[in-house]
Amino acid sequence: MRTIKAIWAKFLSLRRWQQIVLVIILISLISSETADNSPETTSKPTEQSQVESTPAPTESPTPTPTVSESASPSPTPDSPLEFRFSVLRDLEDMRTGVERARTALDEEGFGQLNWNILKIVFNFTQLEMRVPAATYENEWEKRLARLDAAVSDLSDNSDSLTISTARSKLNNIIKIIPSLEAFAKTIGN
Repeated sequence: MRTIKAIWAKFLSLRRWQQIVLVIILISLISSETADNSPETTSKPTEQSQVESTPAPTESPTPTPTVSESASPSPTPDSPLEFRFSVLRDLEDMRTGVERARTALDEEGFGQLNWNILKIVFNFTQLEMRVPAATYENEWEKRLARLDAAVSDLSDNSDSLTISTARSKLNNIIKIIPSLEAFAKTIGN
Protein backbone atom coordinates (compact mmCIF):
# COMPACT_ATOMS: atom_id res chain seq x y z
CA MET A 1 0.00 0.00 0.00
CA ARG A 2 2.89 2.35 0.77
CA THR A 3 4.28 1.85 -2.73
CA ILE A 4 0.92 2.68 -4.27
CA LYS A 5 0.71 5.87 -2.22
CA ALA A 6 4.24 6.83 -3.27
CA ILE A 7 3.39 6.24 -6.94
CA TRP A 8 0.17 8.22 -6.58
CA ALA A 9 2.01 11.08 -4.87
CA LYS A 10 4.53 11.15 -7.71
CA PHE A 11 1.73 11.14 -10.28
CA LEU A 12 0.02 14.05 -8.56
CA SER A 13 3.27 16.01 -8.42
CA LEU A 14 3.45 15.97 -12.22
CA ARG A 15 2.13 18.86 -14.28
CA ARG A 16 -1.36 18.42 -15.73
CA TRP A 17 -0.04 17.79 -19.26
CA GLN A 18 2.35 15.16 -17.92
CA GLN A 19 -0.53 13.44 -16.14
CA ILE A 20 -2.53 13.46 -19.37
CA VAL A 21 0.33 11.99 -21.37
CA LEU A 22 0.88 9.28 -18.76
CA VAL A 23 -2.80 8.31 -18.73
CA ILE A 24 -2.89 8.19 -22.53
CA ILE A 25 0.21 5.98 -22.58
CA LEU A 26 -1.31 3.63 -20.02
CA ILE A 27 -4.54 3.38 -21.98
CA SER A 28 -2.57 2.71 -25.17
CA LEU A 29 -0.55 0.00 -23.49
CA ILE A 30 -3.64 -1.66 -22.09
CA SER A 31 -5.47 -1.55 -25.41
CA SER A 32 -2.44 -2.84 -27.34
CA GLU A 33 -2.02 -5.64 -24.81
CA THR A 34 -5.59 -6.77 -25.37
CA ALA A 35 -5.09 -6.56 -29.14
CA ASP A 36 -1.90 -8.65 -28.88
CA ASN A 37 -3.73 -11.34 -26.95
CA SER A 38 -6.45 -11.78 -29.56
CA PRO A 39 -6.40 -15.25 -31.19
CA GLU A 40 -6.06 -13.80 -34.70
CA THR A 41 -2.69 -12.17 -34.02
CA THR A 42 -0.97 -15.13 -32.40
CA SER A 43 0.76 -17.38 -34.89
CA LYS A 44 3.82 -19.55 -34.84
CA PRO A 45 6.71 -18.42 -37.00
CA THR A 46 7.39 -20.61 -39.98
CA GLU A 47 10.80 -21.53 -41.30
CA GLN A 48 10.22 -19.23 -44.28
CA SER A 49 9.54 -16.21 -42.04
CA GLN A 50 12.65 -16.97 -39.99
CA VAL A 51 14.79 -17.03 -43.15
CA GLU A 52 13.28 -13.76 -44.37
CA SER A 53 14.01 -11.99 -41.11
CA THR A 54 17.52 -11.02 -42.13
CA PRO A 55 17.85 -7.30 -41.75
CA ALA A 56 17.59 -5.28 -44.93
CA PRO A 57 20.25 -2.71 -45.69
CA THR A 58 19.37 0.58 -44.09
CA GLU A 59 19.18 3.80 -45.99
CA SER A 60 20.37 6.98 -44.43
CA PRO A 61 17.37 9.05 -43.39
CA THR A 62 16.70 12.22 -45.27
CA PRO A 63 16.50 15.27 -43.08
CA THR A 64 12.99 16.45 -42.45
CA PRO A 65 12.21 20.11 -42.19
CA THR A 66 11.32 21.28 -38.73
CA VAL A 67 8.16 23.22 -38.12
CA SER A 68 8.26 26.04 -35.63
CA GLU A 69 5.79 25.88 -32.78
CA SER A 70 4.36 29.29 -33.64
CA ALA A 71 3.24 27.94 -37.00
CA SER A 72 1.12 25.19 -35.44
CA PRO A 73 -2.52 25.55 -36.37
CA SER A 74 -5.06 26.21 -33.66
CA PRO A 75 -7.39 23.32 -32.85
CA THR A 76 -10.46 23.07 -35.01
CA PRO A 77 -13.64 23.78 -33.06
CA ASP A 78 -16.12 20.97 -32.63
CA SER A 79 -19.45 21.37 -34.36
CA PRO A 80 -22.04 22.80 -31.95
CA LEU A 81 -23.93 19.51 -31.66
CA GLU A 82 -20.74 17.49 -31.25
CA PHE A 83 -19.48 19.90 -28.60
CA ARG A 84 -22.78 19.78 -26.72
CA PHE A 85 -23.01 15.99 -26.84
CA SER A 86 -19.38 15.43 -25.84
CA VAL A 87 -19.42 17.94 -23.00
CA LEU A 88 -22.65 16.61 -21.53
CA ARG A 89 -21.32 13.04 -21.73
CA ASP A 90 -18.00 14.00 -20.13
CA LEU A 91 -19.73 15.98 -17.37
CA GLU A 92 -22.00 13.01 -16.64
CA ASP A 93 -18.91 10.79 -16.40
CA MET A 94 -17.35 13.30 -14.01
CA ARG A 95 -20.52 13.48 -11.93
CA THR A 96 -20.53 9.68 -11.70
CA GLY A 97 -16.86 9.69 -10.69
CA VAL A 98 -17.48 12.26 -7.96
CA GLU A 99 -20.50 10.31 -6.68
CA ARG A 100 -18.42 7.11 -6.59
CA ALA A 101 -15.68 8.95 -4.72
CA ARG A 102 -18.19 10.24 -2.17
CA THR A 103 -19.67 6.74 -1.74
CA ALA A 104 -16.18 5.25 -1.38
CA LEU A 105 -15.35 7.80 1.31
CA ASP A 106 -18.51 6.89 3.22
CA GLU A 107 -18.00 3.14 2.90
CA GLU A 108 -14.23 2.61 2.79
CA GLY A 109 -12.60 5.84 3.87
CA PHE A 110 -9.54 6.59 1.74
CA GLY A 111 -9.29 3.10 0.21
CA GLN A 112 -10.50 4.06 -3.28
CA LEU A 113 -10.20 7.85 -3.12
CA ASN A 114 -6.94 8.17 -5.06
CA TRP A 115 -8.27 6.01 -7.89
CA ASN A 116 -11.45 8.09 -8.01
CA ILE A 117 -9.43 11.32 -8.05
CA LEU A 118 -7.50 9.98 -11.04
CA LYS A 119 -10.78 9.31 -12.87
CA ILE A 120 -12.02 12.83 -12.07
CA VAL A 121 -8.77 14.34 -13.40
CA PHE A 122 -9.13 12.22 -16.53
CA ASN A 123 -12.72 13.43 -17.02
CA PHE A 124 -11.56 17.03 -16.64
CA THR A 125 -8.84 16.43 -19.22
CA GLN A 126 -11.49 15.25 -21.66
CA LEU A 127 -13.42 18.47 -21.07
CA GLU A 128 -10.28 20.56 -21.62
CA MET A 129 -9.83 18.99 -25.05
CA ARG A 130 -13.28 20.17 -26.22
CA VAL A 131 -13.13 23.25 -28.43
CA PRO A 132 -16.33 25.26 -28.85
CA ALA A 133 -17.05 27.65 -31.69
CA ALA A 134 -15.39 31.05 -31.29
CA THR A 135 -18.63 32.72 -30.18
CA TYR A 136 -18.80 30.43 -27.13
CA GLU A 137 -15.12 30.17 -26.33
CA ASN A 138 -14.74 32.97 -23.73
CA GLU A 139 -17.73 31.86 -21.67
CA TRP A 140 -16.67 28.21 -21.86
CA GLU A 141 -13.15 29.07 -20.71
CA LYS A 142 -14.48 31.04 -17.71
CA ARG A 143 -16.73 28.22 -16.58
CA LEU A 144 -14.09 25.58 -17.22
CA ALA A 145 -11.54 27.60 -15.19
CA ARG A 146 -13.79 27.32 -12.11
CA LEU A 147 -13.94 23.55 -12.56
CA ASP A 148 -10.18 23.41 -13.13
CA ALA A 149 -9.58 25.19 -9.83
CA ALA A 150 -11.86 22.78 -7.97
CA VAL A 151 -10.33 19.66 -9.55
CA SER A 152 -6.80 20.97 -8.98
CA ASP A 153 -7.64 21.75 -5.36
CA LEU A 154 -8.74 18.15 -4.87
CA SER A 155 -5.89 16.47 -6.75
CA ASP A 156 -3.03 18.75 -5.66
CA ASN A 157 -3.80 18.30 -1.97
CA SER A 158 -4.76 14.62 -1.97
CA ASP A 159 -1.97 13.68 0.47
CA SER A 160 -3.20 16.08 3.15
CA LEU A 161 -6.92 15.34 2.83
CA THR A 162 -9.13 14.31 5.68
CA ILE A 163 -12.46 12.66 5.04
CA SER A 164 -14.32 15.90 5.75
CA THR A 165 -12.07 18.06 3.52
CA ALA A 166 -12.23 15.47 0.73
CA ARG A 167 -16.00 15.43 0.96
CA SER A 168 -16.07 19.23 0.89
CA LYS A 169 -13.82 19.39 -2.20
CA LEU A 170 -15.92 16.75 -3.97
CA ASN A 171 -19.08 18.70 -3.12
CA ASN A 172 -17.49 21.81 -4.61
CA ILE A 173 -16.92 19.97 -7.91
CA ILE A 174 -20.52 18.74 -7.92
CA LYS A 175 -21.77 22.32 -7.40
CA ILE A 176 -19.85 23.57 -10.47
CA ILE A 177 -20.97 20.85 -12.90
CA PRO A 178 -24.55 22.17 -13.40
CA SER A 179 -23.21 25.53 -14.62
CA LEU A 180 -21.23 23.80 -17.35
CA GLU A 181 -24.15 21.54 -18.22
CA ALA A 182 -26.51 24.50 -18.51
CA PHE A 183 -24.04 26.29 -20.78
CA ALA A 184 -23.52 23.21 -22.98
CA LYS A 185 -27.29 22.81 -23.39
CA THR A 186 -27.53 26.30 -24.91
CA ILE A 187 -25.16 25.32 -27.72
CA GLY A 188 -26.57 23.67 -30.81
CA ASN A 189 -30.19 24.65 -30.29
